[in-house]
Amino acid sequence: MSAEERKNPPAKTESWPKAEEEGTQDKSRRRVNWEAISLLLLIVVLLVAAYFRFTGLDWDDSHHLHPDERFLTMVASTLETVPDPVSYLRTSESTLNPYNIGQSFYVYGNFPMTVIRYAAEWMNNICAIFSGNEFASCDITYSAYDGIHLLGRFFSGLMDLFSIVLTFLIGRRLYDWRTGLLGALLLAVAVMPIQQSHFFTMDNWAASLTTLTLYAAVRAASLGDDKPKWRARWFVLFGLSLGLATASRVNVAPLALVIVVSGLIWLLRRQEITTPNLHAFRELGGADLQRVLGGIALAAVISIVTFRLAQPYAFTDSALAREQVLAQTGQEPAGMELALRSVVGFNEQWLSNMAEIQRLQAPEASFPPALQWTDRTPLLFPLSNMVLYGMGFTAGLAAVMGFIWALWHMVRFRSDWMCHAIPVIWSGGYFLFMGTRWVKSVRYFLPIYPALLLLAAWALSVSYTH
Repeated sequence: MSAEERKNPPAKTESWPKAEEEGTQDKSRRRVNWEAISLLLLIVVLLVAAYFRFTGLDWDDSHHLHPDERFLTMVASTLETVPDPVSYLRTSESTLNPYNIGQSFYVYGNFPMTVIRYAAEWMNNICAIFSGNEFASCDITYSAYDGIHLLGRFFSGLMDLFSIVLTFLIGRRLYDWRTGLLGALLLAVAVMPIQQSHFFTMDNWAASLTTLTLYAAVRAASLGDDKPKWRARWFVLFGLSLGLATASRVNVAPLALVIVVSGLIWLLRRQEITTPNLHAFRELGGADLQRVLGGIALAAVISIVTFRLAQPYAFTDSALAREQVLAQTGQEPAGMELALRSVVGFNEQWLSNMAEIQRLQAPEASFPPALQWTDRTPLLFPLSNMVLYGMGFTAGLAAVMGFIWALWHMVRFRSDWMCHAIPVIWSGGYFLFMGTRWVKSVRYFLPIYPALLLLAAWALSVSYTH
């Protein structure tokens, strides 16, 4: 293809390249609607997953044995809902702000905590409506210490079910419905997601919203319906889900880089460049490049705004901003400075908490929970835990082999290398990021389980069909 043709390629409507040729439909495909059957099978997978996740939610008989969960339960049971959005955003006054209810150290996400607290109030109201009805009466106060943890556990399982659905959709988009269904099944029976679904923590929230962000990235990288207004919605969804993911667990922030990968893939596919080289990159310009850069900028703005709204107590308000300026300068702040700090200024208490948790998770800390990470081999220790205990040996081994095989396809620029780019770059990059840190808890790697198990499903599917 000439340089001129690359700059003005014809419009395309096809989706991602498939793992196998589907151009010729045989008689069996005409007789059977496999797409409809795949949805029925997905429902079966979700029912199995729901059984594993929602059975035994009160596993500790309300003794609150999980330390992180116990702290979150204490916080959630003492928070109070606010009457209006303005009160919600007032960091110095909001009763949804853990810092205003006696908690001086809070390093978890605000978004899941806020949702669960409101859900608890709604459940209490529903119970009040049906009070006295022998078939629907409630004997649990869901906003209380001995009730809200059960609701938190339920939401952890619910978010993980959402991850399973998204895994199917990503696999169906990148490969085919069989790979998506197998990836969903592997995630449905994986050990660590099931365990974490029985805890009121933020881990499954972050993993699920991360998977939603990956789905948005996959859709943004697909040619599909190439009308600008339709493509923009995937960048919007990416920014929205990224903001919510970081408002659940801030250490998934590196996910932001995936939209750059997505934009690059779209450019390459748009201009029919299958084997990138320096000369090809030099020609990635014009209107297409402007559209990608605009989409990335849109996703960035949406993610920042979403994080600001979903994690409001990481930021200051006018009252706190005034106190901070007075403490620093001894003078009243100017009106413009006060307004700017109220919108984008960080809460110094939150920044202090972030710095403190980083110090406690460093090898120099004498913090007792951090001592267990002494002499843990970077990368190998979390990998072995993920394979042996997080996914299960068979699925974990398939995930490792699938990742290596997909990476090899990318390095060799095989015909399907673009299909693997997003799951490989995300799972590999995040594993390197978290696996080389001092604290290597196996649950910290949950955000890459869907991508890795999808690669496992792809490897198993290709091996079977060939």
